[in-house]
This record gives sequence, structure tokens and C-alpha cells, in this order.
Amino acid sequence: MGHAWTIDIDVLSVERVFAVTGIHLLKTINGQLAMFAVAEDICDLMNVLWALVGEGRSPDDKAQFYRAMKGDVLTAAYTALLDDLVDFTPSPERRQMLRAAIKTMWELSDRQTKKIEAELEKVAKEPSPTATSLPESSGSIRQD
Repeated sequence: MGHAWTIDIDVLSVERVFAVTGIHLLKTINGQLAMFAVAEDICDLMNVLWALVGEGRSPDDKAQFYRAMKGDVLTAAYTALLDDLVDFTPSPERRQMLRAAIKTMWELSDRQTKKIEAELEKVAKEPSPTATSLPESSGSIRQD
């Protein structure tokens, strides 16, 4: 059975993430909120998550954590990170804006996934070229 890891955002954990990763979760990176930008690099995301849950844990725990973080588990951990960052935000207006941004981010991600799936389906249905159907190149040598 898997281990339950708890993400709990407070000022100390935000500072710990910054000290360990150099990423300040509440600021922007290249014009994008760090809480969104961090997901673009799986290693950054993993390091942020470990900085939040790994304080005082052993290297074996870290290895177990990193091995467990894939697929739906990683998505759930990222979602928990986003949700807790929103809850940590002191301004109700900013929390509302962040919730809307997260919703939009997931919707855009779903749309992009569907678009890519449709393109792949389209390519899969096209007949693939075979060696006999390719035109002769100008450099071909005829063997009669």
C-alpha cells in the first residue's frame, strides 16, 4: 500500500521551497505564476513537492516518493499543490482569480490533449508509404 503524503502550505513551507529549489511559488517566472510554470519541468515539480513533504525524512523516503510520483498520482499531487496554494492566499479576490486560472489551465490542457489525439488518429488512418510506392529518385541506379 502506498504512503500518504500531505501538502500543507504556510509561510515556512513557501520559504523552504525557495531555499531548496530557488522557486518562489507565489511569484512569477517569465510572466507566468510560478505555481503554473513549475509543472512545465517535471524535475522542478518533483523538487517543489519534495521540499513541501520531505522535511525531516530520510533519503530512502525521498527515493520512495520520487518513484511513486507518476501518472495520476503526480497529477493528484500537483492538484493538491495548486489547491493548497490557493487556500493559502490571503485575499478572497485573488483566491477567486487563481481558482478561475486553474480551471482555465485544466480546460486548455484537456482541449490540447483532444486536439493532439485527433491529429494522431488522423495520421493513423492515413495509408503509410511503402518502399514500392515511392517515386524513383534522380540518384537511383536502374538494374536491368
